[in-house]
Amino acid sequence: MVKLPMFVRLGFLLAASIAFYAVKQLSLKTPRHSSKSSPGNCEAQASNSDEDKEQSTCSKNCLKESREEEEVKLMNKIYNPAMRKLLNTGDDIFLEFEHLLMGEMEFPDAEKDLNEIERLRSLVKELEERELKLEGELLEYHGLKEQESTILELQKQLQMKSVEIDRLNITINAFEDEKRRLYEEVSRTVYVRKELEEAKNKIKEMQKKIQLEAKQAKGQLLLLKQQVSLLQSKEGEGLKIDVELEKSANVLKELELEVMELKRKNKELQIEKRELVMKLDAAEGRITYLSNLTESEVVSKVREEVLSLRHANEDLQKQVERLQMNRFNDVEELVYLRWVNACLRYELRNYQTPTGKVSARDLSRSMSPRSREIAKQLLLEYETHFSHPSSPGSEDFDTTATTNTTTTTTTSTDEPTSKKPSLIQKLKKFGRSKDKAHRVPELVELYPTLIKRESKNDSSPPFISSSSDASSNMIGELEHESSSNLTKENGCIDHQVKRDVETQGEFIQSLAAEVRAASFSRIDDLVAFVKWLDEELSFLVDERTVLKHFDWPEGKSAALREASFEYQDLTKLENQVSSFVDDPSLSWEAALKKMYDLLEKVEQCFYALLRTRDMAMSRYREFGIPTDWLLDSGVLGKIKILLVQLACTYMKRVALELDALRGGDKEPSREFLILQGVRFASRVHQLSGGFDGESMKAFEELRRRVHTQTGEVNQEG
Repeated sequence: MVKLPMFVRLGFLLAASIAFYAVKQLSLKTPRHSSKSSPGNCEAQASNSDEDKEQSTCSKNCLKESREEEEVKLMNKIYNPAMRKLLNTGDDIFLEFEHLLMGEMEFPDAEKDLNEIERLRSLVKELEERELKLEGELLEYHGLKEQESTILELQKQLQMKSVEIDRLNITINAFEDEKRRLYEEVSRTVYVRKELEEAKNKIKEMQKKIQLEAKQAKGQLLLLKQQVSLLQSKEGEGLKIDVELEKSANVLKELELEVMELKRKNKELQIEKRELVMKLDAAEGRITYLSNLTESEVVSKVREEVLSLRHANEDLQKQVERLQMNRFNDVEELVYLRWVNACLRYELRNYQTPTGKVSARDLSRSMSPRSREIAKQLLLEYETHFSHPSSPGSEDFDTTATTNTTTTTTTSTDEPTSKKPSLIQKLKKFGRSKDKAHRVPELVELYPTLIKRESKNDSSPPFISSSSDASSNMIGELEHESSSNLTKENGCIDHQVKRDVETQGEFIQSLAAEVRAASFSRIDDLVAFVKWLDEELSFLVDERTVLKHFDWPEGKSAALREASFEYQDLTKLENQVSSFVDDPSLSWEAALKKMYDLLEKVEQCFYALLRTRDMAMSRYREFGIPTDWLLDSGVLGKIKILLVQLACTYMKRVALELDALRGGDKEPSREFLILQGVRFASRVHQLSGGFDGESMKAFEELRRRVHTQTGEVNQEG
């Protein structure tokens, strides 16, 4: 069984003790002789005691009701078995309380017993009423318990409804926002409709205006057409008048030209008349002089003139021979330098000079007959060693030698015509040999021989002294005419130069000040300045002659032009290299030759620039010209990077052609391709100073193919 709480037990005990104490006090206050009193007093006392009992029971009942209400509030969560036990224990307590009352009370009299019985009966009634009340409360408590479960369920439903209400509130808010947005859109739509109506009204008004203006324009156009027709008719009349005026002006010009021509002819006739008069006077004087001389004196005079002419002819022949010998020495020096260049190329590409032996580098420092012989020996020696197919560079050298030789052979006049074709055919065959490149030693002796023949042919007298007066007169007339034409042209040019000097002085002085104050930080600004300066000076008739009359900064202007032209040449070369694209449709010989020609061009430009770069940079710094583009980090560095890419393209093309050439009969072509690829790569590597990653991969692929081919050759051997 479930035990009652302690405060409940204490409450019941406290109530019982209070009731017992009140009953005892009442019993002590009533005298013993109350039994002898009259029945009226007894009734009054009984009624008073009943009222007191009722009051005490009412107070007790109120107190108990308040306590019971509190206990009910506190015991809402106690189950039904606990309440049954509470009732059972309450009955036990009441029995105990009755026993206590029975034990404490005394029974002195029968009346007292009757009163006590009445009191007890009333107490029993109260207790029964209380029991009924408690049973009602218990029933009410059971109803409350049932209501509690219902309340919990209702609370759960309430929570669910509250969540649903919140969700519905959110939906309502969303709908309200949507409603607000729709209201705004409706208001905007209304506003847009209003604007659209206003625009339509404006369009209608504009259309009306346009129609009105079109009507007005049509009227104006008709008026303008009428005016134009009138003007055209007037213009036609004016054109006719202009044509007539032009015709008359042309007639006047022709008449003026005829007058000028007649004046010029008159002056020429006067000059010719004066010259004829002078010649006539000279002839008459000579006739008188010769008439006075004897025949022997005339002969001696003619002989003296012939001797003087012979001496003059000999002097001219010596001068011509001396000039031709100087030319021959220059050509011989050029041949020597070409020999040394060929030897240097071979040494740089294919040959390692033994220690203690003279090389082409040593020969390039000085020139003497001994060095020429050594150069010939080296050339013949390299020919014997160089048994591989010729490189594009050697072909270029041979073709240049061929062209020089052919030009010298064509200038010779005394050589028989039957020998010329054979010499030219040999040289062409030598220059065009690609599959088997062999040096021809006869060319070493053939080239000076042709030069000597040319000098002999050129050393023939330009004219032969004779007594033919017709040829001498013809030559004199031609010289006179040419000299007169030159004097006329020079006089005309001198007149224009003088006019420029007189009229363009301030302009040239301002340009000179601009040139002196010019200082640039970017080479592009310098190029633009030089272009502008050339455009400004192009109005002069003879720039050099006119500028000599002024204090013109010729050194700085020349340096500016030189830097501009060099930079433009470098940028053109950079564009050529960067715009190069390997065309797969071309044959591999043409494609490789194209790339090799481009490399040769870059090499020549680089070496020419490197020879004069230090001196040019110091000169440019004096005049405030930027020099960063001459450094390796400038345009030269960009060209080097492009060269590396070109080498990569070259090696890739070689690798592609090697894949295409399969079979034992294609082995010589494969070897030639590999040799060309390695040679091109080495030259680019030497010029640019290294490769990038892509070029290294291409070179490694080419080297792997070389090793593979070497291994195959060893296995076959």
